[in-house]
Amino acid sequence: TQPRRIAAISIAKRVAQERGWDVGGLVGYQVGLDNKTSADTRISYVTTGVLLQKLVGSKTMNEYTHIILDEVHERGQEMDFLLLVVKKLLYTVSPNVKVVLMSATIRANIFTEYFLISTPQGLQSSECIQIEKTNQMFMILQNCTPKGNEPCIMPEMNHLVVKLVNAFETIDQKEDNYTDRSEADLPSVLIFLPGIYEIEELFMCLTNESLRQKLAGAECARYKWWVLPLHSTITADEQVRVFQRAPPGLIDYCLMKTLVADDQTNFTSLQLSWAAKANCEQRAGRAGRVRDGRVYRLVNDKFYNSLPDEGTPEIKRCPLERLVLLAKMLEMGPPSDILALALDPPDMSNIHRTLLVLKEIGALKKMMDDEWVPNDGEITYLGRVMAKLPLDVKVSKLIMLGYIYGCLEESIIMGVEPPPPAKLLQAARQQRGAVGEPVLRASALPARDGRPGARAEAAPVAGGHRARQGQVYLKNFPDNQPREVYAAAIRNVIAHQISDEPRVIFDTNS
Repeated sequence: TQPRRIAAISIAKRVAQERGWDVGGLVGYQVGLDNKTSADTRISYVTTGVLLQKLVGSKTMNEYTHIILDEVHERGQEMDFLLLVVKKLLYTVSPNVKVVLMSATIRANIFTEYFLISTPQGLQSSECIQIEKTNQMFMILQNCTPKGNEPCIMPEMNHLVVKLVNAFETIDQKEDNYTDRSEADLPSVLIFLPGIYEIEELFMCLTNESLRQKLAGAECARYKWWVLPLHSTITADEQVRVFQRAPPGLIDYCLMKTLVADDQTNFTSLQLSWAAKANCEQRAGRAGRVRDGRVYRLVNDKFYNSLPDEGTPEIKRCPLERLVLLAKMLEMGPPSDILALALDPPDMSNIHRTLLVLKEIGALKKMMDDEWVPNDGEITYLGRVMAKLPLDVKVSKLIMLGYIYGCLEESIIMGVEPPPPAKLLQAARQQRGAVGEPVLRASALPARDGRPGARAEAAPVAGGHRARQGQVYLKNFPDNQPREVYAAAIRNVIAHQISDEPRVIFDTNS
């Protein structure tokens, strides 16, 4: 598994290229609606959410020989719940499957203790092979210090980055073999930013020739830079160009955006925060992989040492609606008992509040066997649909109501997040001479055709690359696809559930 789609796609393509295979044959990938696997596929690269949906649906791992979970240090909700499901299935119905956990900053003892095997003689430690890097091939240098402890990006920090990149270019051009290098071997710099709008701000600074000349002189302005924005909402074709070679230099703002729930309203929002040391070390590993590299962190050494070693797991700071619904889909006991098996179990008060919310919106029934059960509830048809959509449960209900009232595409448009800044993508395409194409197909409204069934006819064609009917996995919705593709996918999910319950009754809580 990979936590990000671009990683799953690029690794699958690289493995296929190294072996001389076609993607979708012996090696393939499944990322959201993009499924490049077949009956012949033996190695599948998938996102964390895709594998989680597969295991929850099948309740077994016996169709696999090995399951490799990468980037386990990130501790998102899906990863923690996937670890829980894998452990549960490994010691019940799938004991012969080999499970491999990977991370550049993994704390092996924590995961070793988590996967202890219970035997009549006591606890038996699971076999764990730990591979450590022996040589550190990159340097960490100090630069500017943010004012105060509040996470923020000041304009001066972006200006410093422009100066740093110019300095890298000047140093590299003084090397003896610079003129003999091929285009693919030219110097590159990787810059970590917390979000799409911060990426846009720095992108505009790096592509503004007058600003570059003002900050670093006329010599800087004559350098030709190829600036490639990289974000989950940018199309895969735009992102794949960054994999031409590994970067020798790296700039880290030591910032990230994390999902945080409001204590009063329980609504989540992305908030800017300082990255943990584990995240910074993971970023530093991008440089110095195939040659000596440099890492610049835009904080001073004292402040960096004050950062926490690891971030708070998402399961302990975010609402648990989807995890509770997935736990109900497992059919292995009450959600509180299942979530108690997590690597870092959530607070029981949070689970209890989540159960009340799910009963209020109609995802869980209030009664089980004609009795009121405060810590559990039978999952409803609506709850099953919500469990399959990677959205907030309230947005899922909005989309479900849109389906009922015949305005599914419109409810999707209202429910999903807006597309990335248009000028960012337009400027990126202008750098390589692309013209005329829309910035994002997903940002356009569906065509209004007066013919009956016109939109329904177009949807299966646009989504023809999906998995077999009834097996639709959505990840990080939206996925740079036309809205009618999502409409068709959601219809498949709903139709699959209706086949289980032919008659749907909505009570006052639905």
